[in-house]
Amino acid sequence: MTVRLVACDFDGTLIGPGGFGVETAKQVVDYCKSKNCAFTIATGRVFGSVERYLERLGVTGPVTTNGGAMVGALGREPLMQKTIDP
Repeated sequence: MTVRLVACDFDGTLIGPGGFGVETAKQVVDYCKSKNCAFTIATGRVFGSVERYLERLGVTGPVTTNGGAMVGALGREPLMQKTIDP
């Protein structure tokens, strides 16, 4: 079986409290890239709070944030964004 995409939760799965585990997470992302496998993140956090981690990890493709309400990538307009009236 060929794995083409790994999608990972962020808080408590990929990254621990206070950013713990960033270097290990970077190794995972690099390993996926070396196997020609895309890597993405899905998180309940808002996009702005994961941007610095995306840069450090080298995740350039779309990620799902805001609890599924936004799909976006670094330096680009959101691919999808849903809002609800208060």
